[in-house]
Amino acid sequence: MIDLATKIYATKGWAETLEKRKWIDAFASGTAFDAQLKKYISETETVLKELGLA
Repeated sequence: MIDLATKIYATKGWAETLEKRKWIDAFASGTAFDAQLKKYISETETVLKELGLA
């Protein structure tokens, strides 16, 4: 699945779709994906603690 997503991401059609739909380019894999996921988890934990839910 990672290889397929990476191949699709590299296509001109995908770039055009991002632009057409005004989507944010947030594709990541490997260590970049791991780092982003850790960041999101940390941010979510902070918000949950501030709300008294964690």
